[in-house]
Amino acid sequence: MIIRTMRKIQPGGYSYTASAYDQVQFIAIMRGALHVTPARGNCTLSQAIDVRPGHYVLLRHQSGFRLSCAGRTGYIGLGIVGLGEGLEHFRGMPVSGWLSGTLLVLVKAAWQHIQAPLPESAHVLRGLGEAILWEAQAQCRGENRTAAHDWAVAARAAIDINLGSGLPLRQVLQGIPVGYRHLYRCFHARYGKSPKHYQEEQRLAEAGQLLVDTDEAITTIGLELGFASSQHFATRFRHYFGQSPSRYRRAGRMVADRYS
Repeated sequence: MIIRTMRKIQPGGYSYTASAYDQVQFIAIMRGALHVTPARGNCTLSQAIDVRPGHYVLLRHQSGFRLSCAGRTGYIGLGIVGLGEGLEHFRGMPVSGWLSGTLLVLVKAAWQHIQAPLPESAHVLRGLGEAILWEAQAQCRGENRTAAHDWAVAARAAIDINLGSGLPLRQVLQGIPVGYRHLYRCFHARYGKSPKHYQEEQRLAEAGQLLVDTDEAITTIGLELGFASSQHFATRFRHYFGQSPSRYRRAGRMVADRYS
């Protein structure tokens, strides 16, 4: 997805209408106000959203809406536009909310780089812009996340994020507000394996990468990835790769040297 993070300024009397928005846009209001009316064609779908300082609006892909600034009052804000691949994850009606928690921290950091640019600000703003879009979408999804698909994807993300923590599975998944048995069924239905099986596969794949790319001790790699002992790690590694960690390391480095 192409991300553009910028200062947004619109004057009083500003108006814009979209019937099937071909991008996604996040706007955080710093001064003034923006009125957002969800619509389809000429039909208003719900009451206008009044977005003021301290609030944001997420204009989602394929939504319909009208934007306006009443009277002489326009707005100044932080705007983030997403274009290209990946927009299907942002389908839905426009939504608004308070800037709080992680989203507030990210927006403040981005606004600081816009107001006082540094040589690396363009790179920072690109990364912050993408993070803000995903965090805003996550907050919207968190309000009504009931589909089994979403629970499975959330569990997989939690496992991937915590690969290097060595935490047991139930502790990794404790932030997902559904019972483990239900989560297990959702995960198995989507990925054809249990969360525990997936976690071990990912840990072993990460171990294989670390063995080839680093000089870290084999025992250290196993323990850092959550295996109970070096023997347990070696046993599971041999079962997964068909060879011991030390032999895998030697073979991997021989291949790397051949193509370097």
